[in-house]
Amino acid sequence: MPNQREPYPRPGISLMAQKLQQQMNDNLPPVEAALMQVVGQQNGLQCTRCLQLFGIFSQCVSVRNVGGLSACTNCHWEEQDDCCRYLQTFGTSPKPKAGPSPLNPRQDTTSTNFLQNPARNPFRSHSHTSRTDIGTASGTIIRPLQRLEMVNRLVGQLQLMRQSIQKIFGEGAHMCNSTMSPCSDGFNRVYKPLHF
Repeated sequence: MPNQREPYPRPGISLMAQKLQQQMNDNLPPVEAALMQVVGQQNGLQCTRCLQLFGIFSQCVSVRNVGGLSACTNCHWEEQDDCCRYLQTFGTSPKPKAGPSPLNPRQDTTSTNFLQNPARNPFRSHSHTSRTDIGTASGTIIRPLQRLEMVNRLVGQLQLMRQSIQKIFGEGAHMCNSTMSPCSDGFNRVYKPLHF
């Protein structure tokens, strides 16, 4: 997916850079939405919620045919995918449940199941055995390797976001590579407020 635009905020919204960064660190949907804003296609007609100035981005943008990213960027940022006009459905088959089933009799039922918050974990897994997800747009199976490739493509778009941050905060500003948060190198940095 080639870069299409920088993630421009909506006029009138003002967030400090640290608050914006904290929102992105706390939850996965804001990170996904920012990446979607960079690589997605601008919708010809804005969704109803974008017309009501819902969300932080100035444009109603969607990424089509990518499982898990089913709404426009503003609705996804606010975790209101079900309310979006551009909601995409990916099949009608339910996802398989953890545990033995007639389709997978050799599944390891002795592995430990860990309770996880699915909204905060992009790599959802209920056991140590590999499984596939059914329920994509064409009814095909998405394997974990394909999911990893999709994540790698989206992560590659972070470069544009880093360049945008440097434009906004000046050439001296930089972000830590591992956390995408302001580096704590002992220097006092001045962060300009972001005006959305």
